Amino acid sequence: MNEKAEKWRVIKLYMVENSVGDSRFFATRGGRFVQWGILILAVGLAIRMVLVDNSDLGRFLGFEIAEVAFILSLYFVMFLSSAAPFVYIIKILYKKNLPFYSWLRIIAVSKISNMIIPQTGMIYKAVTLKGESGLSYTEYVESFALFVWTTTLLDLLLATISIFVFSAGLEISGMRAGTLTGAAFGICILSPIGIFKILQKVNVRVGYLSQIQKKIQTSFEAINQHWRNMKFLGSVALFGLVAFWFSILILKSIFDGIGIEVGYAHLAVLVAIKKISGLLVVTPGNIGVREVIFGLVCESLGIGSADGIMASVLLRVAGYLVFLMIGIALSALKAFLYRSNIAAK
Repeated sequence: MNEKAEKWRVIKLYMVENSVGDSRFFATRGGRFVQWGILILAVGLAIRMVLVDNSDLGRFLGFEIAEVAFILSLYFVMFLSSAAPFVYIIKILYKKNLPFYSWLRIIAVSKISNMIIPQTGMIYKAVTLKGESGLSYTEYVESFALFVWTTTLLDLLLATISIFVFSAGLEISGMRAGTLTGAAFGICILSPIGIFKILQKVNVRVGYLSQIQKKIQTSFEAINQHWRNMKFLGSVALFGLVAFWFSILILKSIFDGIGIEVGYAHLAVLVAIKKISGLLVVTPGNIGVREVIFGLVCESLGIGSADGIMASVLLRVAGYLVFLMIGIALSALKAFLYRSNIAAK
C-alpha cells in the first residue's frame, strides 16, 4: 500500500471508528443527504427572515478598506488567542513541540476544512499532529475535549459577568439573558463530572456504542484529571479572556460599520451563542444554522433579525479570509523550508 493510500485509510478509520458519532453519520450517504437538507432549509429560512425584516442590505456593502483591514486584524488576534489554549494543552500535558508556524498552519487549515465538510478539520488536525508531532489519536481526543470544555466554560462565564455588569435586565424571549448564560455555565461545569461518574458504572457491550462510550469516557477522564489544576486553568483563562474580548470587538466593529449601536451585554450574548452553536456542526461551517440562531436572538434582543443574520455572514467571511490567508502563507512557508532542507542535503 502506497503512502497516499495508507494516509486515506487512517483518515477513514479515524472518522468512521473513532468519532463520537457525528462524523460517522455524515460519512454515510443518508447522512450527507440529511446534512445538505438541513443546509438548504437553514439558508432558506435565513434568507426569508432577512426579506421579511425589510432591512436596508446596502449598509452591509458600505465598509471601507480601512474598516475591513481593522476587522481582519482583530480576527487574526482573536484566532491566535483562541488557538493558543489548545497548543498550550498539548505542549504542557503531552510534551509535544512543533514550531509555532506549524501550529498555526494546522489549525487554520483545519478551520477551512470544517467550513467545507463538517468534522474533516478535526480529522485533518488529528492525522497531521500524529504525523508531525507524534500526538496519538487518544491524546488528541483528550486534549481537544479539555480545550472545548475549558474555553466554553470561560466564554459562558465572561458572557454572564458582562451581561450583569453592562445590562443586568437584558432579556431574551422574556427570560433574563444573564440567568440563561449562567445556567448554561452551571450545566457545562457540572455535566462532565456527572457523566464521568455514570460512565464508570455503565458497561456498554454493543460494538459501535462501546466505541462511543470509550471515546467519551477518555475525554471526560482528561477533564476530570486537570480541571483542578489552577496554574493550568489560569494560563488557559488568560488566552480565553483575550479571545473573548476580541470577539466582542469584532462584532462591535461590524455593527458599528452598518450604523447600529449595540451594547456590550448584547455582544456578550452573541459571543456565547457563537460558541455554543459551534459545539455541534451539522452543516459545512454550520452555514445557515448559525445565521438563523443569530437572527432569532438578535430579534429578541431588539437588534433586528436581518442585522443579526448579516452580522453572522460578515463574521463568517472575515473568518474565511483570515484562515485562507494564514493557511496559504504557512503552507507555502512549509514547502519552501522543505525544499531548502532538500537542497542543503
